[in-house]
Amino acid sequence: MSDADDRDGKLGQDLPGDQALSTVADTVPDADSSDERALGALVRAEQVRGLFSKGYLPYIVNVVNASLVLAVLWPSIDHVVALTWLVLFAGVATARIVFQQAYHRRAPAPEAAPRWGNLFAVGSALFGSFWGVASILFFDGDSLDQVFLIFVIGGMCAAATTSAASYPPAFRAFVVMACVPAVIRFAAEGDRIHGGMAAMVFLFALGTSAIARQGARGLIEAVTLRFRNAAMTERLQETQGELRQLNERLELRVTERTAELEHTLAKLDRFYTLLNQTGAAILVADATTLEVLELNDQVNTLVVGATIGSKLPMLGVASTLATEADWRKMLDGARDVVRTVEDVQEDGSRLRAIELTITVRTVAQRDYVLIAIRDISARKSLEAELQQNGMLASVGRLAAGVGHEINNPLTAVLANLQLVEAALSPTDGELRRLVGDARMGAKRIRDVVRDLRTFSRTEADRSTPLSVNSVLESCLSIANNELKHRASIVTELGKPPNVLADRNRLAQVFLNLLVRAAQAIPVGDAQRNEVRVRSTENDGDAVIEISDTGAPIPPELRAHIFEPFIATRGFGSGTGLALSICHDIVRDLGGTIEVHSPSTGGSRFRIRLPRAPEVTTTPMPILSPAIERRARVLVIDDDPMVARVVERAIGDLHHVEIANTPKEGLARIIASSYDVILCDLMMPDMTGMELHADIARRVPAAAARMVFMTGGAFTNEAEVFLERVPNLKLWKPFEAKELREVVLLALGQ
Repeated sequence: MSDADDRDGKLGQDLPGDQALSTVADTVPDADSSDERALGALVRAEQVRGLFSKGYLPYIVNVVNASLVLAVLWPSIDHVVALTWLVLFAGVATARIVFQQAYHRRAPAPEAAPRWGNLFAVGSALFGSFWGVASILFFDGDSLDQVFLIFVIGGMCAAATTSAASYPPAFRAFVVMACVPAVIRFAAEGDRIHGGMAAMVFLFALGTSAIARQGARGLIEAVTLRFRNAAMTERLQETQGELRQLNERLELRVTERTAELEHTLAKLDRFYTLLNQTGAAILVADATTLEVLELNDQVNTLVVGATIGSKLPMLGVASTLATEADWRKMLDGARDVVRTVEDVQEDGSRLRAIELTITVRTVAQRDYVLIAIRDISARKSLEAELQQNGMLASVGRLAAGVGHEINNPLTAVLANLQLVEAALSPTDGELRRLVGDARMGAKRIRDVVRDLRTFSRTEADRSTPLSVNSVLESCLSIANNELKHRASIVTELGKPPNVLADRNRLAQVFLNLLVRAAQAIPVGDAQRNEVRVRSTENDGDAVIEISDTGAPIPPELRAHIFEPFIATRGFGSGTGLALSICHDIVRDLGGTIEVHSPSTGGSRFRIRLPRAPEVTTTPMPILSPAIERRARVLVIDDDPMVARVVERAIGDLHHVEIANTPKEGLARIIASSYDVILCDLMMPDMTGMELHADIARRVPAAAARMVFMTGGAFTNEAEVFLERVPNLKLWKPFEAKELREVVLLALGQ
């Protein structure tokens, strides 16, 4: 059993109410069921169980840190108040430990989980209130003491993301009770420094809450998926049982047919013809001597050295049947045995899976062994490919969702950093360098998210003129972690013409070849190995070469390298479909792909793609200075942080109003007129697409003035909408300069 299987098994045994994972299929509703209350109860129970699985360490850490705070601040605080605060804190910690012991003793049913979770949240609120009260009681005039106190409170909030994040109400209760008093106390000072510290504490509380919320969502999705997988596994086992019955009936028919053919010599020729047309290698041997009596023509393609008269142990058809003793043990008392084993060819260049169907029958008081050998490599490879595709689809959807969530805060980071940089004087050299480094790092995060978006889209094939170098650079960024530990990466990107292709499919070709190059080179000697990527123009076509210094492709496989199920690294290390997929995509694009792999080592794949037809474009009109006027701008975004960034970036140039919900924005648009409407595309209650349709029906002129802000259209509906409407688009994350330019462009329209 694997570690993953062992973990799943333990988790199933720990379900509330002692309900094992194997019985989940009886209680979890189907995916199509309208009533999923049973599943919801189990998920909530898992969330609550996560709260009580952390042990007593969080409570001890809180009390210890409280003691350390008093020790540090002792000279400047009221000792009686401090000791009273610590004693009460320790008392609450003791009560929470007793409460946790009661939970483990009772092992409550899933239906009772919300009540236990709410009681736990009350305890978290009490803990948070102690820290919140500390920020008021122990606040003195020493700024260093203030920073130390707020640092400890922030650390406790950060620690709560691991101890209470599985149940958001408990986490929020702690953070709110711990941070709100501190924010109020610091803000009450009324000066700039304390006001900034209050704002930082508030933003920190919001940030940790967002992180905890995302973690809780991931836990809920993972637990739900695991419970559903249990039900699907049981159904799969039932299907496998039916397949075994079908296989047994099939083997019985083969056995009956064999017995009929052996009863008459007159039908011997027909018997041989039938055997040669089955598509399987078949041997008949004496069960006593293990000597091969008959075999068909296919035997020579799967078993080396098989001849009439040879002994079964000498054929090496299976590693578990290498000796006569192995065969005797297997045949003793057995009648029908089916084994699936892996057989390696003598040259070692390729691995393949072999299925042996071994049947023992008695004819005329003599026992015979009938062995049917089938090459099931293609089936195994296809199963692996289907499994991989399912995983890639899940990862793609996850990458799209994570990218969308990252882009909103990243927009605030990039725009604010640019505003900070603009506000610095030329004499602030070191600060300008620090801000510049931060902007560069944020831009790198933006580029990684955009590259991931290339491989997470689900839309249908859309061929457009593409820059080959742009797609190559994205693929190199994605594959960099796979390559950098194996070889040096050398790029020679020339000026190839644009090609007409779907970006996702072309990226799949390049990424498959880059991963193949990396896997041809062992890890650990990157300085001596090289992966070279080259692009250029030749006779008007785009030519791309991806070469490596790894192991060569075996000579006997080079002529078949682009055929399905040809795994150059052997069975189990690949599906054998990647290069076949590359060949099909390139062929559909009207191009060619070829490989050169000398026996001395290394491989070079060369792709030639035709030039894309020339597309005439209308130049962007140059805006006149008169357009730069103070306009009325409405910002519709459910993320207050993004809305504030927009207001901060253009508020000195235009009059900005903010609506945090689409309904509020719609009401403002109906009641008043705006020159530009900056609208988020994906919002929870109403999307920007739905809002656009509503505005187009009620205030058609306002719909034309909408500019859509989006962190990525990761649904087919959103992608089609953005291509259909002529409105301007502003891609998150954006900087203040980009925002101002888009607003000016919208005013010019």
